[in-house]
Amino acid sequence: MLVEWTDSNIANTTFEGRARELLRIPLNSRIHPLGDVSFNPAARPGDADWRVLYVACGDSGSGDSRGSQRLNPQRLDTLLGKILRIVPDLADHATDSTVSDNGATACRATTRS
Repeated sequence: MLVEWTDSNIANTTFEGRARELLRIPLNSRIHPLGDVSFNPAARPGDADWRVLYVACGDSGSGDSRGSQRLNPQRLDTLLGKILRIVPDLADHATDSTVSDNGATACRATTRS
C-alpha cells in the first residue's frame, strides 16, 4: 500500500495532518512486496523525471512459483514485478503522461526483456 501523508504543521514535532491511500496492490504472499519509493534527485524542471515518483513493486514471490503466475514480471496485465512511474501533477508532464478515460491517472507498466 502506498500512502500520501500531508502534515498541516511541519514545524510541530507531532504529525497533524491527513493520510490518503494512493495505491493498493494485492499480493499473494509476504515475499517480495513493494520496495523502494524514490524520486530522481538529479532531475531538474523540464526533465522527463522531474517530480516523478518511482515505486518498485515486487513479484510477490511469483518467480519462485511453478504455475502461470511465474510469468507475472513479464505480463503487462499485472503490476507485480514492475517499476511503477507515478506522476503526482499531470500539469508538469502534459506532453509525456496520459489520463485514463474515467479521469484517473493512468498507470503504465512496462517490462524489459
